[in-house]
Amino acid sequence: MRQAQAAIDTGGVAFALITAEGMLNDSPKTGLAVPNHWVVLLDNIDITKGTFGRHDSGHISFDIYTWAQKRHIDMAEGPFENSLWGIVMGQQLS
Repeated sequence: MRQAQAAIDTGGVAFALITAEGMLNDSPKTGLAVPNHWVVLLDNIDITKGTFGRHDSGHISFDIYTWAQKRHIDMAEGPFENSLWGIVMGQQLS
């Protein structure tokens, strides 16, 4: 996510592959998650580092664009890690 923020800050783009049910719903489902939705990462990425060994002690928030609207994501580290599958970034090389 920090690399995605750096790409965005320099005029690039970043897209995240997520499990929509886990990241976009107020009450994420439990069980086996599969990647099923691409979102555009916009900005305002804020990461609160957790404590090593405590799976859900960190926190993350950021803005995305999905389904024709801007949304703010604010969630604990554990559900975020379970819902994020990867990030694709693009930047212009100089």
